[in-house]
Amino acid sequence: MKKDILAVDSDDLIRNMLVRMFKREFDVTPSPGGDDALYVVRNKRCDLIIMNSWPDMDPHRFIRLAREAKPRVPILLFTGGTSLKLDVNATYVKCDPTDGLRRMVAHLTG
Repeated sequence: MKKDILAVDSDDLIRNMLVRMFKREFDVTPSPGGDDALYVVRNKRCDLIIMNSWPDMDPHRFIRLAREAKPRVPILLFTGGTSLKLDVNATYVKCDPTDGLRRMVAHLTG
C-alpha cells in the first residue's frame, strides 16, 4: 500500500510538479493551501505533508493546526527563498527541487 502525501503550494506549476515527482511511489493529494489543506489533514490519511508558504494562511498557523490534528505526521517545508524564520516543529529544507527534495521525502517516509 502506497503512503499518502499532501502536496501544498499556491502555485499550480509547483503543485503539479510535486504530484508528478512523487505519484509513482506515493498517493499524492494536491492542495492550494489554507482551509483546503487543513480539511485534507483533518479528514484524510496523510503520511507526510510537503508544503511551501502561501498567501492565504500563515505557515506557522497551518503547521500548528496540522500538528493538533495529526501530531506525528512529518511536515516538510520547502522554499526557494533565502531565509525563513520558523519557530515550529517542522523540517525545513532549501534544496534542489528534484534530487534534494526526493532524498528528504524518502528519509521522512522510510
